[in-house]
Amino acid sequence: MDVEPRGRARADRGQFSLLVRQIRPYWRRFLVAILLGVAASTLSLLQPALIASMVTALENSTGILPSVLLLLALLTTSAALSGFQTYALGTLGEQVTGRIRMTYVRAVLRLPVCALEAYRRADLVARATSDTTLLRVALTEGAGQIIGGVIMFVGALIAMAFVSPLLLLATVVTVTIGLVCVMALSGRLRNASTQVQEGVSSLGSSLDQSIFASKTIRSLNAADWAISRVDRTIDAAKQAGIRFARVSSAVTPLSGVVMQLCLAVVLGLGAFQVANGTLPVAQLVAFVMYVFLLLTPVGQAVRAMTSLSQATAAARRLAEVEEEAEAPEERSGRGTAQATSVSGPTPVPEANDACAVEFADVHFAYPATGGGATAGEPKPALRGVTFAVPPGAKVGIVGPSGSGKSTILNLIAGFYSPQRGSVRIAGIAEASDPDVRDRGLIGLVEQDAPVIAGTLRDNLTLGDPEIGEADCLQALSRVNLDHLYSRDRGGLDLELSDQGTNLSGGERQRLAIARVLLRRRLILLLDESTSQMDSDNEQKLRDAVAEAGRRRTTIVVAHRLSTIVDSDFILVVRDGEIEAVGRHSELVATSPTYSVFADQQRLIRG
Repeated sequence: MDVEPRGRARADRGQFSLLVRQIRPYWRRFLVAILLGVAASTLSLLQPALIASMVTALENSTGILPSVLLLLALLTTSAALSGFQTYALGTLGEQVTGRIRMTYVRAVLRLPVCALEAYRRADLVARATSDTTLLRVALTEGAGQIIGGVIMFVGALIAMAFVSPLLLLATVVTVTIGLVCVMALSGRLRNASTQVQEGVSSLGSSLDQSIFASKTIRSLNAADWAISRVDRTIDAAKQAGIRFARVSSAVTPLSGVVMQLCLAVVLGLGAFQVANGTLPVAQLVAFVMYVFLLLTPVGQAVRAMTSLSQATAAARRLAEVEEEAEAPEERSGRGTAQATSVSGPTPVPEANDACAVEFADVHFAYPATGGGATAGEPKPALRGVTFAVPPGAKVGIVGPSGSGKSTILNLIAGFYSPQRGSVRIAGIAEASDPDVRDRGLIGLVEQDAPVIAGTLRDNLTLGDPEIGEADCLQALSRVNLDHLYSRDRGGLDLELSDQGTNLSGGERQRLAIARVLLRRRLILLLDESTSQMDSDNEQKLRDAVAEAGRRRTTIVVAHRLSTIVDSDFILVVRDGEIEAVGRHSELVATSPTYSVFADQQRLIRG
């Protein structure tokens, strides 16, 4: 029944290889740091023999000044080499950590949407910050010192064998017993470290959510509830830290006990040999110094084991995300595609005779996120959806909340792939095909209209620095956001706060539409893009989208039917199925669901 330990060992080796892969481009610099450590260790090994010769010189009443000067030179040179090694490892650690962070960030931003949504936002941030810091510590205080420590350990053993085999045997037995005890705690140390990192990321996630919803929390007088919720994660992180401290507290004193016990044995046996005349005092002094040199790398190994245990847990968490990004098709047979990400100036692709968007018997269910027996049977979001949109058409999608409207846009954008059926774009490929993303066919305005912390220009030209100032000003004018340009005399360099908190909801939506209009996309997807606008701004947006849509296909999800009454046709979605298709005037008479919406919004003339 040792399958799990063997599997864990293989996993640990695999995660440690992450650090090795990142060091490989800097192997020359790493080698220099190792050689500096080896040189410093070698000079340290010469010191006991030199001091022994000084003791002998004192016994013989001869001069020791040359030996003292040589000892000072050895100490100074060894300290300088150690300092250079520390600097070399420190700079190397920062470069490797930066490389790991860049690799990780690329993986996060290329994660399939369903995989990205499975993580808490603060947890992903914690992996990029605290977890990578643990890897840097492991490199600078762990891996970088191990080789020099091994040289010192082996050299001390050889020198001790020449001085006194009996004392060496006693030392080895004592140290071995201590190391066995320390290694027995390594597994618990690694598990405790993982719990600490997960606890801290949970704390960050809880605090992030509370800050994000602070206005809602205060308006509901729910501050005490939010504080209690964050306090629970703080307590969980604290308890995990206490467990780690409990395990590590057993390791550090144990190494101290080993050193004290070893010295006691050496001094006891050594004094006995000196008394019998079988061991000179100078040799006993040298042996005691070799014991210190032997135990120093043992202590370093214990500390390195602690940092490497933390690094292994951190590497596992980083590699988990990178593996998700590298193999999106392998996750539980879901066939989830990578998120569509378009950037750079792209001309409008030629609209051919094929359908701009075509759904053929599409069945889709979002991945289950809960536990329990039914976690593997999520409720279908779409069932047997079939429709085709010709190039240049404007299509509206309406239906009750949760009926599958936004899901249709998610499939068109390539964020997900259906379990059955197909979604084809411009007759060239599946929506999830990289060719769709690479050709810049789709522009999406999300319902939440995210704003990136930065300047107004940054938000307009997001991912496309070739967009000029004149184009930006024209786009702002088309969506009635000219006033942002003159606000605080900031122009396009006006600073927008994180998540656009210094903009109104309608301004955020108009900014998102301007951003998409600046890009010449074949297909425009608008998901409730005017839900927070007044009627005047909504009409201007409809005109701007209509003008932009002359050579583009526009698909609009809306609760306000006024946004889509002029559509070429409208899809009525209910319970994941297409209930009806037609123009506004037709659906009022033929679709009960649509006629109810129209009646509620007084769009039925009678």
